[in-house]
Amino acid sequence: MSQKVKVARNILSSTVTQVVSTLLTFVVTLYLPAYVGDKGYGGIGLAGAIASILALGVGLGMSTALVREIARDHDSAGGLVCAALAVRAVTGLCVLAVGVAASYLMGYDREVRLLISISVLVMVIGQIQDVLASALRGFEEIPLQSAATIVDRILFALLTIALIVMRKPVWMIVGVPGVTSLVSSGLFALALRKKLNWNGGIDLAKARFMIVAGLPFLTQAIFVAIYGQSDAILLSKMSSFSAVGWYNLAKKVAGTSMFVPVAVCSAMLPTLSRLFQSDVAAFERGVKRIVDLVLVALMPFVAMMVLAPDKIFRLFHYPHTFDRAEPVLIILGSVIVLWYVSQVVGTVLTASDRQFVMSRVTGIAALISVPVCALSIWVSQRSLHNGAIGAVASDAIVELYMVSAYLKNLNGMISVGRCVSVLLRAGAASLPMVLLLRMTHTPIGLLWMIPATGIYLLLCVVFQCVDISDLALIRDVASRRPQLPAAPAVTKL
Repeated sequence: MSQKVKVARNILSSTVTQVVSTLLTFVVTLYLPAYVGDKGYGGIGLAGAIASILALGVGLGMSTALVREIARDHDSAGGLVCAALAVRAVTGLCVLAVGVAASYLMGYDREVRLLISISVLVMVIGQIQDVLASALRGFEEIPLQSAATIVDRILFALLTIALIVMRKPVWMIVGVPGVTSLVSSGLFALALRKKLNWNGGIDLAKARFMIVAGLPFLTQAIFVAIYGQSDAILLSKMSSFSAVGWYNLAKKVAGTSMFVPVAVCSAMLPTLSRLFQSDVAAFERGVKRIVDLVLVALMPFVAMMVLAPDKIFRLFHYPHTFDRAEPVLIILGSVIVLWYVSQVVGTVLTASDRQFVMSRVTGIAALISVPVCALSIWVSQRSLHNGAIGAVASDAIVELYMVSAYLKNLNGMISVGRCVSVLLRAGAASLPMVLLLRMTHTPIGLLWMIPATGIYLLLCVVFQCVDISDLALIRDVASRRPQLPAAPAVTKL
């Protein structure tokens, strides 16, 4: 297989995996909140946030370093994988003890402590699995990894729904990812069985090497974890578990749209990288057109979340205890505009060799996010008795800072006025989709969104939201020499 075909296959499999994972996660979101209620969903969200932060102490940033080192020298894979597994086994046990102790020190009740302990255990198992997944990525066997990941997500969805149908306790549902991680770990190990040359024993020098190699990646991961996971913890202490549940559900619903910018940016990164080296003027034109395309893809999601949040919750039969998540979803409907733009601008910065800007801006965002979030929660809890509104408002403030800082470094390449104009015209084109959503009474009725999408695209052409010549850019992507996409820009999801 040629390198060109291999890389193209890897990109395609990654995109398919992302779409399938998003859809399956959305399916689970249809049933889980209604079963556990707002307080239970808040407990799940809190436990997941704490586990995500503690994961830094297990992974130590080694995953990216492991991929890089194996890609450079396949013969070293066996020793490196063994060393990484040994390190994570030790750090995992230590972090598990820290997680249990923290759940007591933070004053949570018995049920929440149990959820936190299980979530941390599941995270440790996932970190072990991640070593094997990283090894497959190092060998550029992305389709094998993607296939195992899809099996993992399907099994996760089936087991979760089965436990809900059997009305099992919440802690069992929280433990499902641990079971699926064990299954996918077995699949990863099976795929690696002929690739790892390991002579037995643990090489302490390699273990030290992996820890040191992961430190640069750990630094940015710490910033991202603080920025992305602090909201739920602050809400649990300053507001209520119900508020965590409202916030968590709104984020899950809004997050289902994030596969759009990730897929577009991953596909366009190689083209932008090539144009930046060969034709700067064409690069700048391409950036403007990609922004237009992404904003057009975004607008139906924004319109439905802002104009029909109540219909979304009623359509999927969420209990009325989640009604207070509606204003949170309305604000998130506006915030995802910033998420999308951040994704695009991050891709542009990567294509133009300015990754350091992303690290610096993300670090500052992490530093300001906690005090801004705490203040916003305090204000909204006192004035509106809903701390979740303050949490999502702080997301908007921090994302606005990040996007502004990114755009400043692009020296006017992306016009804010042009973006607003495209959003307004696309918003008008999306109104029939909102009307159809209002008329829909069952989830099956959402199938009407398929022809409605065609109407939306037609109106976008009529309202000149996008240029017909964008088709040429799409053809360019299809005919280019593909390259592996870089990591996407940081978002709260």
